Amino acid sequence: MPEKGCLPNEFSFGILVRGYYRFTLANKGVELLDEMKNSRILPNRVVYNTLISSGKTNDAENLVERMREDGLFPDEVTFNARISALCKAGQVLEASRIFRDIQIDKAVGLPWPNVITYNLMLEGFYKQGMLVEAKNLVESMEKNCDLMNLESYNIWLLGLLRNGKLVEAQLVLKDMVNKGVEPNIYSYNGDEFYYKEWSFSRYNNLQHFIT
Repeated sequence: MPEKGCLPNEFSFGILVRGYYRFTLANKGVELLDEMKNSRILPNRVVYNTLISSGKTNDAENLVERMREDGLFPDEVTFNARISALCKAGQVLEASRIFRDIQIDKAVGLPWPNVITYNLMLEGFYKQGMLVEAKNLVESMEKNCDLMNLESYNIWLLGLLRNGKLVEAQLVLKDMVNKGVEPNIYSYNGDEFYYKEWSFSRYNNLQHFIT
């Protein structure tokens, strides 16, 4: 770009960062932060959130600190990205700590957890076999209808099935139908679960159970 007389700006750097992220080259994206500062361009929140979402937990915590140094206050996307990265790395207890902190510190201006935050934590608990924590979280989500969507039910169902709780999954599926929520087999992130941990014959059994 410079050779052609086009100087990069925050948008062109942002495109590069997102490209590196998509090709799992987050380290290259982090290196761009220094290049941006050398070019007297401050990274924006979107750039930071993209890099924090990379799944590398150590980098994520360092990036949050760099955000603050640049005068950018983490938003709900930032916290969700941190929680997602920690859950992907199996560090669900640390993710749970952050989840609690942002609820406690609402008075100081931290963003309140949204349905995405709850879904991330729910999936993280189930993947680690933390059934009691998952159950408690579901109960708190059910008390607030805004925190329970189709993806929440999908995660709940698949979490139970992955942990061998077929009867409980049958009851959840029946509850979904009774509440007018039509089951499907897709996750919130667009990854297709296709219920690989259980056969379609079992899915048909569940459908038979509720009809």
